[in-house]
Amino acid sequence: AGRENIIWQAPGSWIRDISFSLDGSRLSAFTVGTNGPSVLVIDVARGLIVSTNATVGANAHSGVASLSADGQRLFLSGRDNRENQVRQITLQCLHHETGQEIWKTDAGPDRAITAMALSPDDKFLVTANGYEESIIRVWEAESGKLLTKLEGHTGWVGELAFSRDGQLLASASTDQSIRLWISVVV
Repeated sequence: AGRENIIWQAPGSWIRDISFSLDGSRLSAFTVGTNGPSVLVIDVARGLIVSTNATVGANAHSGVASLSADGQRLFLSGRDNRENQVRQITLQCLHHETGQEIWKTDAGPDRAITAMALSPDDKFLVTANGYEESIIRVWEAESGKLLTKLEGHTGWVGELAFSRDGQLLASASTDQSIRLWISVVV
């Protein structure tokens, strides 16, 4: 019907990325504002923010997040700002309500993660970057263990999406291509 409902709005903040939980009850919103970058988890039916989780190193052009199917685990990108590690990006999994870190891992030497997707069965998390290298990484969602790298794009990857059955992964890049990856993990 084209009806709209504003569930969150804040002057001075930019919304960089949004993602529904599999059941559609929660929405994660990666925002950048005066208090720095953070990921809001919103209860869609009630229009309430149920958690806010800060991250580091994102801006209006980079920073992504995704919720697990059960809406409890939050996967988000960041950047490690340690001395001599300015371009080391990170990937983190948190329990979104408590903010408790489940795991955190280095995600490669680049400026930012530009895209993220979680497989429908919550087993695999894929991320992409591309400012310095156009690589898609496939992670075990439970542990953060890197499983494989998918190479082929020559420009930064801006979008990733799994098919409903999880057998196909689509990636879109500024190299003017859409690629389909079949059975990304065997």
